[in-house]
Amino acid sequence: MPIATKDSPRVIKITPMHVAAAEPLLFPTIITQFEDKWTPGWRNETVYGRMDPMGFYAGTQRTLTLGFRVIAADIAEARINMGLIQKLVQYQYPAFQPRGRVATLKSPPYFKVELMNVGAQGTDALQGYLMSGISVNPGFQDKNTVQYYDAACTKLLFSDVNISFQMVVLHSAKVGFYGAKDDTGADKFAAGTAYPYNVSPPASPGQTRAKAAAKAARAKAARRRKARRSKVAKQNKILAAARDAAQIQGSGFSDEGQSFSTHQGQSLIGEGDE
Repeated sequence: MPIATKDSPRVIKITPMHVAAAEPLLFPTIITQFEDKWTPGWRNETVYGRMDPMGFYAGTQRTLTLGFRVIAADIAEARINMGLIQKLVQYQYPAFQPRGRVATLKSPPYFKVELMNVGAQGTDALQGYLMSGISVNPGFQDKNTVQYYDAACTKLLFSDVNISFQMVVLHSAKVGFYGAKDDTGADKFAAGTAYPYNVSPPASPGQTRAKAAAKAARAKAARRRKARRSKVAKQNKILAAARDAAQIQGSGFSDEGQSFSTHQGQSLIGEGDE
């Protein structure tokens, strides 16, 4: 099994949104549990004389259950990991606004979670609240798990910790179908085809044919525009030549007499010069 150490990529990023200027927590981890759940909310109403209940739709809720292990290779790394876990626990409490001798609730615990492309809403990070809190399990039940102690043997530093939580995801983008059409004429999902895992699906046969037809139509339209531009340019060239000829003829140029006269009647090419 791969071991996540301090040099491993930080695959989980948790940012408290309710704490001002709080730095995100970056965990080198091994994912042990991942459950992404969408639940359309329906309420059934039984009506007298009707065999089937009447269903009333309220909304679709997304919940993410995530579990991961934070493993330390030595006592120094265990101390760093314990600091991260402590911060994560502290962020489960709300922010308050002091008002004299009392304080009022300013913001409840609210988080942004990033887990590569699977802990996401398309290209956006997940945002929401932790419905069931956070569970920290140091794994004491495994006799092979090493535990670290400080020099005075007064502090226990966990070497292998399992952390889990369930997050209610609040949608940050418009989701659903609002009547916009794709190339095939089908309704488009408002948040894009890459929702929720930011993976672009391959084009379906219908989409491929529609794209090919659209490309052929664009090429045909481009050829028509090019032909029109060529025709207009040719016509403009003919008109310009006609204007030039009219100007020369109006200035007194004659092919028969081989003479060019100014408007004052003076000849630049006379009989004595020939």
